[in-house]
Amino acid sequence: MESRKVRRMETRTERIKKMPPSIWPYIKTIAAAVILALVLRYLVVFAVAVEGPSMESTLQTGNIVLVEKVSYYFNPPSRMDIVIVEYPNREGYYVKRVIGLAGETVEVKEGRVLIDGKMLSDPQNEEGMVRDMDAVTVPPGSVFVMGDNRNHSLDSRDDSVGCIPLSAVKGRGVLLIWPLDKLKTLE
Repeated sequence: MESRKVRRMETRTERIKKMPPSIWPYIKTIAAAVILALVLRYLVVFAVAVEGPSMESTLQTGNIVLVEKVSYYFNPPSRMDIVIVEYPNREGYYVKRVIGLAGETVEVKEGRVLIDGKMLSDPQNEEGMVRDMDAVTVPPGSVFVMGDNRNHSLDSRDDSVGCIPLSAVKGRGVLLIWPLDKLKTLE
């Protein structure tokens, strides 16, 4: 039985040796491309599909967003960045906008967002929010996020989500890549 296995392995080795030498550059190129794609995916960029109405009118269900990871290796998110986050005790990624930064107090009064008692210039919230929210201080190493469609978003205002630790911020949405006719940078 073992001699059969040895013969079979020798046969495969012989087949590989018999491959035309002109094919090896293609195999090396494909292997390098796969390795590069994996490195890019896990360290630099990835794409995420938008589901649900929480980021309307900026993003719609079915949109695909290119997400870059590199800038957050060096600096924390900035206010109004579109970020991709993981919520505690929930699966999947969520696309939201950074509203509050570490040490700031965020509240909603009369439908408007206040940061440290000052009204946030907030073009995504022209219609105002239906419900108010008591003041919350964003802890160190965290951000407060909201969806652009403020009245239809599960975000940091909800006790089940709360402030998002920076370790749960997976990257910054930089480019709407699908559908192609809507291709644009995200701000």
